[in-house]
Amino acid sequence: MLADVVFRALHDGEQVALGLDRPLAVTDAAGATGPGLAELAYVLGELGTWRPWTTVSTSLAQWRANTSILAWQAVPAAGAAGAAGVSAPAAADGFFRQFRAATSHATAEDARRAAPPGPVVNLAAAAARQAGLFVDPSELTTPPVSIPVPAP
Repeated sequence: MLADVVFRALHDGEQVALGLDRPLAVTDAAGATGPGLAELAYVLGELGTWRPWTTVSTSLAQWRANTSILAWQAVPAAGAAGAAGVSAPAAADGFFRQFRAATSHATAEDARRAAPPGPVVNLAAAAARQAGLFVDPSELTTPPVSIPVPAP
C-alpha cells in the first residue's frame, strides 16, 4: 500500500516525491475529482492523522530545500500521445532528470509551472492543507511542478 511505503520512507528520514499522471491544478473546482486524486487525498489524510508535522510542497525547489513530500504531475512531453503515454518508469526518469537540472527557483521548473488561464486551484496543496499538513499558503494558487514525460 502506498501509504505504508510513504510512512516507512519518512520514518527513515527520506524525502518522498509522489508523481501523478493527471493535472494537479484546475481553474474550476468542479474538475477536482478523479482517480489518483482520491488516492493522494487518502495518503495525505493518513499522514495528517499519524504525522501531522509533515510538510508538503508542489515546488521542486522548495522541496529540495526543506520539505518531506513533493507532489508533482507527470505530463506527456511535446509530441507524446496523451496521458495514456505516461509510464511509471518514464515518469521516474523524467523526475530525476528535472531534479538534477533544478538549481534554484529560477530554473526550468518555473517555466513548467505556467498557470492555466484564470485563477488556479492547486489540488495537491489543497488536499495537504485539508489533511492538516503544512503547505506554504502561496502554493494553493500556484500550479504544481509539471515534469514532461516522453512517450514509452
